Amino acid sequence: MAPRVTSRVYPHPTNWWELTLLYPHETLRRLFEQFEAMLEKLDPVSKPWQAPLLNKWMEKSFYPMVSSHHDIEEEVFFPWLATRAELPKKYSASHEELMKALNEVRDLAREQLDATKVAQLRSKAKALIAEMNEHMDEEERELAPLMAKHFTHAEEEQIIADIVTWMRKKGIASTDACHVWWAIQDWGTPEQIGDFHKKLPLPVRFLLLNFWYPDLQKTSLKWVDQVQRDQEPAPQAGYSCVIC
Repeated sequence: MAPRVTSRVYPHPTNWWELTLLYPHETLRRLFEQFEAMLEKLDPVSKPWQAPLLNKWMEKSFYPMVSSHHDIEEEVFFPWLATRAELPKKYSASHEELMKALNEVRDLAREQLDATKVAQLRSKAKALIAEMNEHMDEEERELAPLMAKHFTHAEEEQIIADIVTWMRKKGIASTDACHVWWAIQDWGTPEQIGDFHKKLPLPVRFLLLNFWYPDLQKTSLKWVDQVQRDQEPAPQAGYSCVIC
């Protein structure tokens, strides 16, 4: 199956400075697709089992991935770029607005949903996704050329290693790595998938393939599939990865 790149700026990425931003952005765009698909199916009146699955997915996948993406940019990626390039202040201001909108969506998803609140959630989610897509398009148009102009591929590989180290210190490496790995299976070429895998430290590769990604498949990805297919989950003991 051909890679399905959803970027409107780099629909056929080949250069390292394009791929750097697509690792997180393509992941978020697939989470947006999942969110929209679940909201389209959501019927809290006749199918009350759906809302708890949506909320669990929100807490395990959507909210952590969007918020950590902003944190990584603010604390690691933007400061790195700023060592050689002048960054517009609009990016930090935009992140504050997006985090406010994200928190509103997360808080609403936590409530006891009825038809009215589902309509509100759909409206807020639509607005958030539209804003995020515009924000990511802008970053791809403006920041990728800055990387190409001011940094080398080797330096980019080092900042990715620094980001992974930062994630491990923050305790979010399992969440971020498994979602990026899941997404790149859909949008990356075999060579791009292999290159991304090589960028990860050996311990992260081991945990990713043996624990973190299998856990994602048995939790978030399964919850999305159940809502989309109208398959009410059977009562059973929850699965938990003991080292995730």
